[in-house]
Amino acid sequence: MTPYKKEIVKVFKEIGERLKVNVFLFVYPTLVADPERSAERFLELTRNMQNIIIFAHSMGGLVAEHIASKKPDNVKGIVFSGTPHLGSPLADILFIDPDRYEEELFVSRKEAENLRAALLVSYAGFSVTYAPGYKFLLWGRKPEDFTKVPFVNLVGIIPLDSIESVPEILMNMITTSAWDTLGLVGLKLLADSVSVLKDEFKKTDGMVPYVSASYGGNTLVFNADHEDLYKKKDIIFEGLSYLLLRIIEK
Repeated sequence: MTPYKKEIVKVFKEIGERLKVNVFLFVYPTLVADPERSAERFLELTRNMQNIIIFAHSMGGLVAEHIASKKPDNVKGIVFSGTPHLGSPLADILFIDPDRYEEELFVSRKEAENLRAALLVSYAGFSVTYAPGYKFLLWGRKPEDFTKVPFVNLVGIIPLDSIESVPEILMNMITTSAWDTLGLVGLKLLADSVSVLKDEFKKTDGMVPYVSASYGGNTLVFNADHEDLYKKKDIIFEGLSYLLLRIIEK
């Protein structure tokens, strides 16, 4: 099990104990499998369960989209956390052949390779490198219709607008992971410097642009980076509270 998944197990074990609910981790080949096939496997494994609430971080949200599109009776709601509903331009940097950067991304090869290197460094905290599954994250992807099930989008924005944001970033390094926080902040700064990505990365958690993570509405926004969205229990609890209200309203 990767450090990423171990951290999720740790966080949600504590949440399950506090809320007195059963928590299960759905493990699937994230970086190689088609999200639709993973969704079918999830539905098969949970067909005898009831009152399921899904917490889906990052690419897990693409699987959750496919689950929601089937509108299963036993899935009551979904928390999308940093989900690239519309993809991320950074996935294009990793997936596209470097010889085609200028033709397809309208950026110089040097700019794209700098971003690619920064991505691999940032992803190291998630035990991630280049993988075929990134093709499902390409910028401009068409999301599945996940609005058939109550949902909430948890969206992070790295606050780098002024010197006032520095103490918050430093505190985040202390309370979560210094390596991941620095990697994601550095990645945002580098992406900001690439003209073709500037608009998308004015608001981002370091990996996923605001416009992508907030797609569909029902959005809660936090001063947070991509990893905070699965590590910080206060963010998770706020998302769950919002979702429960949506379920009750329905």
